[in-house]
Amino acid sequence: MEDENSARSQSISRLGSSPSDEETHLIPQDNIATVTTDTDASKALEKANAYFPCESNEVLEEAAAPCAEPPTGTPATLYAEKNPQFDIIHLPIEAQFDRIEKEFSKVEACTMSPRQYNFTSSYAFPTKNRYINVMANEETLFPPLRSPRAMRSSMQKDRSTGQRILDSLRRSSTSAIDMAAGDDGASSLKANSMTASAGNVPLYFNANILDMGLEPIFVASQAPVLDCMEDFLNAVYNYEMPIILMLTELEEGGFAKADRYWPADNSSGLAVEAFGNMAVYKDPNEPYTFDAKHELVWRPFFIRPCDAARQKEHKVTMVQYIGWPDRDVPNSTESFEELLNIIATKTATKGKTTPTASASASASNANSRSKKCNPKDRKPLVLVHCSAGIGRTGTLIGAYTAIKLMEAGKLTQDSIRKILVAMRKARFGMVQRIEQYMFLYFIVLQHFGADTTQFAARMQQRANSYNLRWMEARQAK
Repeated sequence: MEDENSARSQSISRLGSSPSDEETHLIPQDNIATVTTDTDASKALEKANAYFPCESNEVLEEAAAPCAEPPTGTPATLYAEKNPQFDIIHLPIEAQFDRIEKEFSKVEACTMSPRQYNFTSSYAFPTKNRYINVMANEETLFPPLRSPRAMRSSMQKDRSTGQRILDSLRRSSTSAIDMAAGDDGASSLKANSMTASAGNVPLYFNANILDMGLEPIFVASQAPVLDCMEDFLNAVYNYEMPIILMLTELEEGGFAKADRYWPADNSSGLAVEAFGNMAVYKDPNEPYTFDAKHELVWRPFFIRPCDAARQKEHKVTMVQYIGWPDRDVPNSTESFEELLNIIATKTATKGKTTPTASASASASNANSRSKKCNPKDRKPLVLVHCSAGIGRTGTLIGAYTAIKLMEAGKLTQDSIRKILVAMRKARFGMVQRIEQYMFLYFIVLQHFGADTTQFAARMQQRANSYNLRWMEARQAK
């Protein structure tokens, strides 16, 4: 499934995407999860000038505490005591990597055949896919497809997993405004899954819904291409998503990785830009900001149908992390922790959601719950995308899920492997590279309070060795 670009670059991709953050790539060891220094922050601030050429670079001075940071004076064994079955922390360093590689290899063997999945909608909308070989699983498609007659099949007669989840959200969701006004609990969703400009055309932008058994529910998406920009914005508007996490730059290594769907950084606060029938514009009272310490660009903006009044607008905050290079790991673990913290704080509800066993069991179990719940306990939707929506996106969602299980004392020796399997059942190819899977473990071990010095020193060497063996095995076939 390789194309000319990947052949020219002489890098082997498990999906053959060309070229993307999902390629197997041997990363220099000094690029592993380093903590951002003052010099790094200065470079990041210079980099931000490209994002705000006509605005002052307002830097966020205060950042919330990283997700699940142990309280001062807490013994390093706190989470180890709460999660006694997570025994990898007690293994010698090489034995840790042996287990991680074995887990990843087994998951690869049983989840990476496209023949296992149904990609009907992705094949039906080829111009709306960024990569020809990164497709969206039909069962968890987001938004659930409402097919024209020409696309109906026996497979589509049954309600999909994604449809069941969102039906539940419709029955139980009430916006803060509706609740304050004494709404009776009717759905606050503004529309169904049809575009405003063409009522018989289904929304599609290559995305899948992931209910990992905790709060929030994630939507993993590719970076939308121009042909599906209206669909993307329509879905964010319809389902009132509060936040979008973007883990890629618009261009990396000379290749386009994403297209802009937000108001231009240098546009005025009054300018309205249309993508099809969806309008976007800035909040004049809340300008874009750049967090140089964490290399995060914050862009709050409004979305509404072009023919709708401003009273119908929806505000979303898009946070772009520009410190996660293509085919690499994050520049800073501190920045990665901030992303985890953003998910936790921006989606917090009054009632806490305790992770269930299904969070690490299987996507079919975790994604099939559709029970009616109290509107106040409704799970929010968080959209995460990189370029293809599987590598960096899967790593972040997987790490968040694992840490929440750890906090609840439910992390076992098989949990991270099961999280990976669950995500791949929901979206093909999630956490694609061994480096990403090792980094996921690295973050969890840090949250356990473990000394990860040796792990960090050996991680890339072990990843390189694994990748070489994988390439040799592929060439031998």
